[in-house]
Amino acid sequence: MHRRLRTVPSCAVALLLLLGVGCSDGGSGDVDGGLGSPLVTQYVGIFNDGRTDNFGPCLEMNPPYELWNVTFIAFVHTYERDGLYVVDYENARGRDADDQPIPPAPGDTDRDRIRRLVESARAVNPRMRFVISLGWGSGDFSNGATTPVAFAASAGRIVEENDLDGFDVDYEGDAIDEESFRVVSRALREELDARGAAMGKPLLLTITPAETYGLDLEAVDAYYDLVQLQSYDAWDDNAFPPSEIVGRGVASEKILFGRDIERGDTLAAPRYGISDVVAYVRDNGLRGLMGWRVNAASQMSGPDRFAGVELLGHAFDDAATR
Repeated sequence: MHRRLRTVPSCAVALLLLLGVGCSDGGSGDVDGGLGSPLVTQYVGIFNDGRTDNFGPCLEMNPPYELWNVTFIAFVHTYERDGLYVVDYENARGRDADDQPIPPAPGDTDRDRIRRLVESARAVNPRMRFVISLGWGSGDFSNGATTPVAFAASAGRIVEENDLDGFDVDYEGDAIDEESFRVVSRALREELDARGAAMGKPLLLTITPAETYGLDLEAVDAYYDLVQLQSYDAWDDNAFPPSEIVGRGVASEKILFGRDIERGDTLAAPRYGISDVVAYVRDNGLRGLMGWRVNAASQMSGPDRFAGVELLGHAFDDAATR
């Protein structure tokens, strides 16, 4: 993501019967999870863009929540606490003249923003699900992997205290080896399965890779419910071709093709037009489309407000399954 502008667990039988996610035998199980297919997901940032608040104004513009199925909430991060790496809120509201973080105003913490987003979206789309995303660029996932049990427990706590539906890893810029990737992924899967049983609902574990370094695709298929490719083509993005993942052992029905609506590559791309993307998704049996991000300034201005959101949301309109 680019803000300027990362032993198969035993699942409770009840979880499997209710949703069919959270446990995998390597991709041969039911990964639909009641989410529908084709699936469209969108990210919403709860951070400020520098000192500019694009979160509150976006909600006031009433985004077309009915056009996607899962909202990914960006971001939480990993912090060192008493020798352990744990997930916690960032509360990013820009920096002052002395380059110190500006604290959130009363009633405008990240938890407040999550609550407001959930209430706003569910008023329009009661079936919307919400997944909190671990941020990128600071070694969050690789740091968490050094103390995987504490890291996973803190991720589960964030999910439960906000009554969310899962946890996402924005996988980019992490220095991690495949064995560490397997261990921390297993810890997250087991934590979310146990936490979901306590909450009375299955929880999703998803990953949104921009690279494959350290990525164990067998573990991805075993532990993760959705894989959202950062297959972007904006001018400042590194090209991440879907062939890096597609056809390499991850169940196709878990994979979403990502589009960077913040920088506009979905709307005018030299490499992929939307019809090409939809054809690729269908031809390869992929799950659907992911968009980054709804509350980008480019999506909130001009006569074509939320144009990228609309484009992805209507991409499968002629599909009988939507």
